[in-house]
Amino acid sequence: MTLSRTLWLVGLAMLIAAAPVVAQEDEPTASEKASAFCKEFKRAYKKRTSAQLTDDIDTIIGFAQDPAVDEKNAKKALMGAMGQIAGSKDASVRTYLLKKCATLTGNDDVAKLVLKIVQIELKARIPEEDVYEAGFEALGKLKSERPDVVKALIGFLKNKENSVVAQACFAISH
Repeated sequence: MTLSRTLWLVGLAMLIAAAPVVAQEDEPTASEKASAFCKEFKRAYKKRTSAQLTDDIDTIIGFAQDPAVDEKNAKKALMGAMGQIAGSKDASVRTYLLKKCATLTGNDDVAKLVLKIVQIELKARIPEEDVYEAGFEALGKLKSERPDVVKALIGFLKNKENSVVAQACFAISH
């Protein structure tokens, strides 16, 4: 081996030895991804268009359906994001949220949120029929046995609007 080649190899070895070792980071868990998404969503919510919000709803519901999202804080963040969307001024966004919430069967926290949306909608000066119909449909599919949800559904049977009574009957019967 020639001297220049030896020096070149020694230099390369020293360079490699001096190079910092890049540790591979672990892939974030599903709960960490959900929490990060919700944090970013909360920051950018007011700037989101209706189309972007419907995409966000799909993402949020996807996280909520994922059994790997198991940390309490992540689930709380997802519920918070759904609550923010529930306050949207766009009735089509609220309706879409309610229809997607119906896929989260067995989730009493979601049933409580859906009930709150329905109650707020019915108290509006001009309630959006599509919104409260989607809400009642979701409540029927969620099949919540929470006492407050059941009591509220029974209370809707006394409503002066026949369409509300019919929707409440539907939710109770399913």
